[in-house]
Amino acid sequence: MSSNHREDNYRRNQLAPTCLVSVQDKAEFEMVVRAGVEIVDLKNPSLGPLSPTSINIWNEIAASSSHWQDQKNSRAILGKPMLSAALGEFHEAHEVASSLPPSFHFA
Repeated sequence: MSSNHREDNYRRNQLAPTCLVSVQDKAEFEMVVRAGVEIVDLKNPSLGPLSPTSINIWNEIAASSSHWQDQKNSRAILGKPMLSAALGEFHEAHEVASSLPPSFHFA
C-alpha cells in the first residue's frame, strides 16, 4: 500500500462519524450532546423500531441546534452532532419526510 493511499484512508477515517445514538425527546438529546455523540437519531421506539418522534420535537431540536449546524459541509461543528430522524414505515415515510426541518442531515 502506498504512503498516499494510507494517508487518504487515515483522513477518511478521521472524518467519518463513529457514534450514533437514538433519542426520543429534547432531554435525551441534550444528554447525548453533552456526551459528545456525533450523530443523534430521533425516533419513538415505543411505537415501533422505525417510528418517528413528533414533528414538534423535531422542530424544537432543530431550533435549539440551528446555531451550531454547518449546513454547507453537512458535518457537525464544534463537537456538536449531525441530526437524523426515523421516518416510519415505507408507506408513511414520504409524507413524514416533508415535515423534516432542513437542519437534519439524515432520514
